[in-house]
Amino acid sequence: MNDKKYVIEFSTKTILGALLIVFSFWAIVVLKSVLVTFLLSLIIAMALTPLVARLEKKKIPRSLSILLLYIAVFGAFALIVRLIIPPFATQVSHFFNNKEGYIDTISGYFQSLSPGVQESVKNSLSNFGNSIGGVQIQGVFDSALGLFSGIIGLVFIMVVSFYIILDRENLEKSFISFLPEVNRRRALSVINKIAEKIFHWLRGQILLAFIVFAMTYIGLLILKVDYALTIALLAGLLEIVPYIGPIVSGIVGVMIALTASPLLAIMVGFWFVLVQQIENHILVPQIMKKSLGLNPLTIIFALIIGGKLLGIVGMIVSVPIVAALSVIFNEYYTVKTKEN
Repeated sequence: MNDKKYVIEFSTKTILGALLIVFSFWAIVVLKSVLVTFLLSLIIAMALTPLVARLEKKKIPRSLSILLLYIAVFGAFALIVRLIIPPFATQVSHFFNNKEGYIDTISGYFQSLSPGVQESVKNSLSNFGNSIGGVQIQGVFDSALGLFSGIIGLVFIMVVSFYIILDRENLEKSFISFLPEVNRRRALSVINKIAEKIFHWLRGQILLAFIVFAMTYIGLLILKVDYALTIALLAGLLEIVPYIGPIVSGIVGVMIALTASPLLAIMVGFWFVLVQQIENHILVPQIMKKSLGLNPLTIIFALIIGGKLLGIVGMIVSVPIVAALSVIFNEYYTVKTKEN
């Protein structure tokens, strides 16, 4: 039997490479919030870059072009919020002021059941209403603090995006300076293609939001639901949050309809489910496939993985990230094909 000795040698370069990989993973975990902020800023900047470039062609300075786009975006958002908040606050106030009457009305639909079940239903509804009221009172400070933090974070992201767009050429030159000179022109082409892809994603999201708003509004008008415009605007606005957004807007619609009658609430719930199915199986695959050229299964897996890694933010940014990676992969595949 021959005894063989195996010698494993580690060069300094190998050790440094391994340490760099470990440090990179550590940095990603520790600096996750910073990286997410930068990632959101970069996606917004790349989505707006084609629009800024088109405004620049009309002799509008870049800084002014960015400000005009920001004013348009925030103006539209403020208008939607202005249309949503007052009616929603009125409805919530009306609900709490007439809570007992709603509980008695809903409990009346269970009169055919045994007295024990009726009492259980009434107690459950009462406890639910009280818990909501408790959350409303106790959570005011936390909600205000969370909203303030969110606004500060959004302002910071928009400021970073502003400077990314404003100093785009210098940032691109700094990035491609690390590449061999022969690949620099191709790298710039890839960056421009990625920006166009993300712009198409943003345009697709806006189109999806408008279609969902229109379908929801038409259905609620036919059903004669109170605050149909408010609920439909909320559904369209929350369309940017996959899966969770439609559920939240659907719950709001069902709760408002429930104050009129349980049958109306069931019909509203059915309509929201129908809109969601149309969106998932027809609108998203067709619009995103046309906008990004991605397979629907790829989009679904991207949403799942993004949600697992970064929650709601991950679900929002996952599709543009995959779109950017598809551009890089296609460019690499094209180059390899030409070389072979």
